[in-house]
Amino acid sequence: MKINDALKGGEIDANFFQHEPFMKQAAKRLNADFVMLNRSYTTITGLYSKRLKIKSVNEVPVGATIAISNDDSNQDRALKFLKHIDLINLKEKSSEYFSVKDVIDHPKKLQIKELDNYAIVRALDDLDLAVTSASFLVQAKVNLEPIILDEVGMANKNYAVGLATVQSKINDPNIQKLNQLVVDPKLKEYINNYLKGTIAPAF
Repeated sequence: MKINDALKGGEIDANFFQHEPFMKQAAKRLNADFVMLNRSYTTITGLYSKRLKIKSVNEVPVGATIAISNDDSNQDRALKFLKHIDLINLKEKSSEYFSVKDVIDHPKKLQIKELDNYAIVRALDDLDLAVTSASFLVQAKVNLEPIILDEVGMANKNYAVGLATVQSKINDPNIQKLNQLVVDPKLKEYINNYLKGTIAPAF
């Protein structure tokens, strides 16, 4: 069962794996009353390549294949990032989030592939480029330096991973205790000492 499905169904009381746009997307799909509490950390996200030996965006070849997330909120973030670093052009949003349907002509003519977040890392050998997070690379034991980081996205607190629960459990003492633990100074110290380069504290 998917984690947000379990949260709505009451199998779990809270989860700690997603940012707010992703949570809102799930809430809409499930007709659920999810609430984001304290935000804890942001994932280090950027443009990566295993196949191309390049060090700058200017070196990206015309017609390169690139993978981005296939879920609405993370795809929106990836497309805005690619627009910011001038690798694509976007028309006005056709819905709440930007999608590949909103990509318009650009000199780089990137060939965009929509993949599941975990599948992106598995497909790196078959891609020129990918927009993904360092945490997925670490989980797959892939050591890559980013061509460029999504500094704008990482600075946006909406993309910080936080504690999610349902409306009826916001004031539950156990939930509130957990809510304080996700912003505990000891957690910040641990992240800075052992997870630097993968995630960054958002508090």
